[in-house]
Amino acid sequence: MTSLARVSARTVWRPGRLHTRRLSFSYPASRKLDQIVRMQSFARLSPGSCAEVWQTYHNAAQEHSLGWSLSRSRYAHFVHNARRYPMFVFPLLRPEQAGYVSLLAQTQDAKYVLFTYLQEYRDRPDRAQPRLVFTVYDELVADKGLALVRAEVVHHPQIRREDAWRLLHLWQQVYADEDDAQLLRQFYERPREFDYERVVAAAAGVASTCPPPPTFRLRSGC
Repeated sequence: MTSLARVSARTVWRPGRLHTRRLSFSYPASRKLDQIVRMQSFARLSPGSCAEVWQTYHNAAQEHSLGWSLSRSRYAHFVHNARRYPMFVFPLLRPEQAGYVSLLAQTQDAKYVLFTYLQEYRDRPDRAQPRLVFTVYDELVADKGLALVRAEVVHHPQIRREDAWRLLHLWQQVYADEDDAQLLRQFYERPREFDYERVVAAAAGVASTCPPPPTFRLRSGC
């Protein structure tokens, strides 16, 4: 646990010391959209309705998963940034302990975002396991201008549903919003100048402004 009062780049990671070993494990979600939804039914819906059905199903009926969507432009920004900057460190805030835990995010094939504890990855990169997984489904981008995202909590209760919700918003801000690509660029191109306090501040901003996560309630399938 890193204290919010002692944030610095060097307390989070050592520039240039992160290995690029790909994380591997039994994937928790279907990797193709047609294994989750009826594509013929989605084809008749508007982009807004597709996003609403997707988010309602995951947010209300899936205890350890959340649904999200990206517009065509945000998806394009994500793909560009993910291919150029596949790894980044995100803070998982723990306000009750006045600190945070650092998670290393590794994007694979611009479709799968795997979060693991940074300390575990530093110590044994060959044994580090994903604790949270985002899957980006691009099947609707061409026709609907929409990418669907599924966030799956693998390590619960250590990572809570509200943690995944806030990380989902922060991840979008860093990877899919054009204005914040500067964080990724500096992280890769000028790591010794990188100020992790900016990421922690962004996480705090998300925590204070984003709505609470949807309430899970058991219901019938999609």
